[in-house]
Amino acid sequence: MSDAPAAVCQQVYARFAALKGVRPSVKAAGSNQVYTFQKRMPAAGGLSINQVVRVTVGPDGRVLKMVASR
Repeated sequence: MSDAPAAVCQQVYARFAALKGVRPSVKAAGSNQVYTFQKRMPAAGGLSINQVVRVTVGPDGRVLKMVASR
């Protein structure tokens, strides 16, 4: 299970290329862990938006759910 964090990051980076290199914050949620990836990205008109991806990982290291903000 020591490879679980690296495997989760690789799955997120493959699906969301803009988040490549972002280190997640990890919190326990019962027997699961929740990885949160955040990055401020430029938007139209000089504004910026906060891209957030939350990944719920089971105790066996398997990704249970992946949710992204718009």
